[in-house]
Amino acid sequence: MDSLVSATRDIPSIDVWLVDNGSCDNSVVVVREKYGNELRILTFQRNMGYGGACNLAYTYVRELGLQYRYYACVNNDVVIYKEGLYDLMYWLNILERMFPKGFIVAPILVNGYDGKLDFGGYFVDNSGGAWPLRLVTCTVERLTKVLRLPLPISYADGAFMVFHRAVIEKIGLFDYRFFLYGEDVEVCLRAWRKGIPSFLVPVIVGRHHRSASTRRIKHLQLYMQVRNRVYVALRYFGLYGLVKALAWYTLYPLRLIDMNNPIVKNVMREIGLDMAELVREVGGATLTVKTILRAVIDAIRWAKRGNKEKADIEPPVLRPSLVAMVSTKALLNEVQAVLLGKLHRYICSYRR
Repeated sequence: MDSLVSATRDIPSIDVWLVDNGSCDNSVVVVREKYGNELRILTFQRNMGYGGACNLAYTYVRELGLQYRYYACVNNDVVIYKEGLYDLMYWLNILERMFPKGFIVAPILVNGYDGKLDFGGYFVDNSGGAWPLRLVTCTVERLTKVLRLPLPISYADGAFMVFHRAVIEKIGLFDYRFFLYGEDVEVCLRAWRKGIPSFLVPVIVGRHHRSASTRRIKHLQLYMQVRNRVYVALRYFGLYGLVKALAWYTLYPLRLIDMNNPIVKNVMREIGLDMAELVREVGGATLTVKTILRAVIDAIRWAKRGNKEKADIEPPVLRPSLVAMVSTKALLNEVQAVLLGKLHRYICSYRR
């Protein structure tokens, strides 16, 4: 909060809203005493989840008669750089002239633990999985040397994502049912299908201490990640997407064998897919399998009423083969190659 209030103090056009998502201590009192009128506080009696809280905050702001050009949703574990915020506003103004019908933006975040590149902007594959640019390069310096213009991506990272007002007016905000994880994927895929693009902009806006609030609830994390991914796969990629998502989770035991490879082990740990650690923290292999099965069943029940909609435009997604999914190393190599190809083509096309 110190970094956010300090960064926005001299920018009168920005209002900072703190959404208290059902906290059980006196944190709201502490914040009011420290910051006074420098931010506005909205409190909920229970935890609405990230998407649900953002939705209700947006509704409340509109009922007050406040209407902003942009709405930024920021996690509570992000530290903001003031100069990065100014650069972000510069790119937002440029993109608005290019895309007056709306767009969604993610800036670059530095990982708060190791100083490397955080996940930032992603590509989604047609099994509903998200693949970060961190697979291509772990260093912010290398990315910023290549990324000089906004890069179209499948979806913007929810840790810090900015919505143009026209986007929310056209398609709404998050699906509150996601509660945790994947709501950013779903809303950006929904936007792409209506012709609204998402971009990664070449601006380092802060550092992100990822999972600072959720690292102690691995069981819930796993359930939400699997359920929401399977739902996205079925909802946006149909039966084929569901089959690929199920293949991914069916091959989880093989990934434990893959983890013996030191290269694969390091890469998987980088992107948060260390299976051996996950099984241990969730509570053993049996509980892990039960959690995955329950999440898959719940996702199919959730999505069975909705059919795949006809899209105005298909989102830019990765299409790794089922064969590549047998081996973690093969899948990573294929995804890396596709990511690099997309990065090069998009940047070259913008330069022309």
